[in-house]
Amino acid sequence: MAAATLHTGRVEVADTARGVGGLAADDWAEAVAVTTGGSSLSPRSPEQWARSVFEDAPGPVRWFLVTGWRSVLRLRLGPRPAPTHVLGWRILTMATDVIVLELTSPLMTARLVLRAEAARVVMTTFVRYEHRAAPAIWSLAALIHRRAVPYLLKRAAAQSPKPR
Repeated sequence: MAAATLHTGRVEVADTARGVGGLAADDWAEAVAVTTGGSSLSPRSPEQWARSVFEDAPGPVRWFLVTGWRSVLRLRLGPRPAPTHVLGWRILTMATDVIVLELTSPLMTARLVLRAEAARVVMTTFVRYEHRAAPAIWSLAALIHRRAVPYLLKRAAAQSPKPR
């Protein structure tokens, strides 16, 4: 698929995403979608999409993400690689069209809900603050998050699915 036909951008946080993976009393939520100009995206399961977004990102990008998650946000990553985790994010639930990933720390709890549709993939991020310092730390991390997620989604959409 030609990258020129892909569009990414913020979309409204869907009630379905909240119902499937939202946090009780989340403090921050944002959804980003990658869509095509009418044609279908490559057929992948939500898990394959999540792995493509994070695990197939360029090495320096993966290093930057993992370092920020661990060192700045103090998130506790799980094993990598592992069938129960995606780049350290624990798989909470999976269905035919959605996967929910979670990381926790003394500062915050973060959940990603990735929903895969034929011509659109939406990643919704939910953050709940667990410590009084979390809002200030997340406000800085959110600046990077808002640039990284569209880039990662668009990059994954432009790639051919990798056999797993």
